[in-house]
Amino acid sequence: MSAEQASLGLTGDPSRIRLRELNGFDEQSIRGVDTVTAIGLLDRLLVNAPGYSAEELKAARLTASQRDRLLAAVYERTFGPRIDSTMRCRICGELFDLSFTIENLLAALSASASSSSAELRPDGTFRLPNGVRFRLPTGEDEMAIAGLSPVDAENALLGRCLIEPENSVNLEAVQKAMEEVAPILDLDLDAQCPECGGKQSVHFDVQYYLLRALEQERKQMAREVHRLAIAYGWSLNEILGLFRSQRRAFVELIDADISAQRRQWS
Repeated sequence: MSAEQASLGLTGDPSRIRLRELNGFDEQSIRGVDTVTAIGLLDRLLVNAPGYSAEELKAARLTASQRDRLLAAVYERTFGPRIDSTMRCRICGELFDLSFTIENLLAALSASASSSSAELRPDGTFRLPNGVRFRLPTGEDEMAIAGLSPVDAENALLGRCLIEPENSVNLEAVQKAMEEVAPILDLDLDAQCPECGGKQSVHFDVQYYLLRALEQERKQMAREVHRLAIAYGWSLNEILGLFRSQRRAFVELIDADISAQRRQWS
């Protein structure tokens, strides 16, 4: 079993996990950027795969690391492989562009995970050189500690994931090992302002970035639904049932026809 399989909490081949494309119902389900919303979205998109039971393919059973990778896959399929953003320099105040690919970011995180001193056990748990064993926290663990203060939540989460916990366990060491073997896409990236050369960190969270982008497109989706309803007479459910790419392809055809008609009239 690989570390990636262990991070899934599954016994099958993680490469078989599939996500279907977003449709309008999925896009409408986004009502926030929290973890519960992210888990709900993935549950809608996960496709049954050979070797997995329906219970295994619950998004809440995935770790934050695997959940982030699936959210990154959704982002790539929906918006493309690049993350492009405009930042304001904290030193000179000028705006500058920040651009990177999800693929390169994931490659860097995978490289750091391979250097961890934690040993992957046959049962999917990990063992530190001092003998302390732990498992990776899942979405179920995260939801179980919701409402606690940040400090209490962190301690409770670590406590849930220790195997045969002892009072002498160094929780900071366990947390560091978890971050090494299963890094998440919620991190600070190094950036440099091209105007003043000032170096600074920029925070990136794939969950927030994806869910916020989908929320911001709500008005555009409403216009697309309206355009298709007027042109084809389809019902709301029929339009929302289309995959996002299908919906946009039909809207492009309608717009092209309207433009051609306008040219004929002019």
